[in-house]
Amino acid sequence: MDHGNILSRIQALTYSITRKIGHQIEGVLSELGLTRGQFYILKTIESQGKCRATDIANMMEVKPSAVTLMIDRLEARRWVRRSQDTSDRRVIIIELTPEGKEVLEKARKISDEVVRRYFAHLSYGDLNHLLKIYEKLERIAVDKHEKSKGEKGNRRARQ
Repeated sequence: MDHGNILSRIQALTYSITRKIGHQIEGVLSELGLTRGQFYILKTIESQGKCRATDIANMMEVKPSAVTLMIDRLEARRWVRRSQDTSDRRVIIIELTPEGKEVLEKARKISDEVVRRYFAHLSYGDLNHLLKIYEKLERIAVDKHEKSKGEKGNRRARQ
């Protein structure tokens, strides 16, 4: 197989695998009343402690308005709470509630189980090799993304 065919096959397989696993995860999350985006937001808030909607939007690389809608839904379910930042009243801080922590833990367990079922068929060596490849691709993607952002900024400055 030539280089172009290999890349096409990798791209098709990556899309197919991600879609299949993602679809199964969506199914189990929906039983808890969560979307994948909401699950990601809950995980992000947990990892950051408290954060602003703009911080979440930046991490997800989406518009803040999209995050605001998801946070509205999470707040309606009492899984997150909004409050004013004590050091800057203009800033709204978002944090997990105890109920949010509970649903996140349930969601994480069932999501992990879906992924585990797929990867259980690979040896430890295969998993480790796959991890190294993904880490390398992530570094390349981050580097290219940062360079792309820098080039856009330079173009704007010249205009």
